[in-house]
Amino acid sequence: MERVTLQQVGDWRSRRIPYLERVAIGNLAKMSTILSALGAFAKAMELEASHTVYMSWGKGQKQQLRFSKSGAMQMEQLYSTHYVQRKKKHLISKESGNHDRTVGETSS
Repeated sequence: MERVTLQQVGDWRSRRIPYLERVAIGNLAKMSTILSALGAFAKAMELEASHTVYMSWGKGQKQQLRFSKSGAMQMEQLYSTHYVQRKKKHLISKESGNHDRTVGETSS
């Protein structure tokens, strides 16, 4: 979404910025709406939500980083969720040992 620079992300990861929204360009309410719409789109496309915990870089004890000023769990999850394609599950036939078909496919 290009709302922050790589330098700003580095500063956030190094704990020089307390939360990423502080330096984000644009309307935060619109960003929240966009993130919610992205989640709905990902669900419609049957993508799998993958939550990532972001930890600080550098010396000393690692701390979990915040995205939002409020630190509200719902907002933090919206920001830290990546969407990935679901892995196809393969059927294994005991009789033939055939590993080629995926769930839902039939042989021709």
